[in-house]
Amino acid sequence: MSRTAFSILHRQVESRLRRGLLTVVDATNLGNGARRPLLWRARRHAFPAVAIVFDLPGSVVHERNASRAERVVGAAIVDDQLARLRNLVDLGTFDVEGFEAVHRFPHAEAVDSARVSRVNRPGSSPAR
Repeated sequence: MSRTAFSILHRQVESRLRRGLLTVVDATNLGNGARRPLLWRARRHAFPAVAIVFDLPGSVVHERNASRAERVVGAAIVDDQLARLRNLVDLGTFDVEGFEAVHRFPHAEAVDSARVSRVNRPGSSPAR
């Protein structure tokens, strides 16, 4: 992602959080420098930051990447991302960075059957 794209992303995240809206960032964010400003914004606006980690076997990732209708990513890039993710998971990085919760999906079946729901924390405002 380019510097301009990150700038736009951060402005949009900031705007949504300022208005108290649920905000989801769908990105690989494998570098600490990509996660840090998002965590900082969530804390600043008193929102929980939750990481969803798709820690799937390389064979599954390559198969799904190859079957994409748009923009197939090169195998070398996918391998690099998988290695970087493995390092982050092995080091427990997501667990110590300040995420309120880390949801790890190590199997394709878990991803395929997963459902996401928003539950208000005690004392919080209703979902918007």
